Amino acid sequence: MLRVKDIDGTKKDVQDVHVRDGGGLVPVKFIKVRGFDNRLYTVWQRLGVTAAAYVDGYGYSNAPIPITTSAPNPVVSGGRAPFTYSWSSNPGWAVLYPTQLNTSFRRLSVANGDSYDDNFTLTVTDADGNVATVTVAAHVENLGGTA
Repeated sequence: MLRVKDIDGTKKDVQDVHVRDGGGLVPVKFIKVRGFDNRLYTVWQRLGVTAAAYVDGYGYSNAPIPITTSAPNPVVSGGRAPFTYSWSSNPGWAVLYPTQLNTSFRRLSVANGDSYDDNFTLTVTDADGNVATVTVAAHVENLGGTA
């Protein structure tokens, strides 16, 4: 959070910053200031999260089996710690670590020759209540037989 003084001296906490350009208001990703040592310092950065857009997992069985995807390896930027994490869930799937930053997704039963696709959304909340989200596509497939 960024704390600023209003023109009348009132202190205010800022959670979002925009600048005006020819097209209207544009969100600012970060604010940097130059110190007395002539170095740039980031004093505020908007909360953000990125992750792999796609994860997958494969199994090899003639019978229905559970199949787990790779991990999307999310990265959080900006905001203020501590952070909380929450992954969405979908019917027929398990989110292995639903309140941790990184997880994998498991389809509970995938028959020989079947494949499933779904999307999962990670919601990150920082100490100031700011929220950022990222959605990851997941794919699992049972290729049958043996690997």
